[in-house]
Amino acid sequence: MTSAFKVVKSSSSSIVVVVVVIVVVVVAVVVVVIVVVVVVAAVEVVVVVAAVEVVVVVVVVVCVVLLLICCPLVEYCGYEHRYIELFSLWQHLPELASSPRHQL
Repeated sequence: MTSAFKVVKSSSSSIVVVVVVIVVVVVAVVVVVIVVVVVVAAVEVVVVVAAVEVVVVVVVVVCVVLLLICCPLVEYCGYEHRYIELFSLWQHLPELASSPRHQL
């Protein structure tokens, strides 16, 4: 059980990197959507449908890029191992709950 906590503690900087990447991408998507909405508001209503399609395509592309960036980061940071460790810890939770506290 202590090994799971040590693994989580040692990876705090990698978690920060992943969170920063996600925040930057989300902010970029919001800025693009705001710019598109402002441009669409300045033109005729006929162009609104095309602009909505562009926004949808941009959001999908950004999501795919985010997945392509984050999946290697997750693998590099070893999150898969941590999830497996936490899952195995979750399976033993009833045993841990029923055991006396001095054994934990």
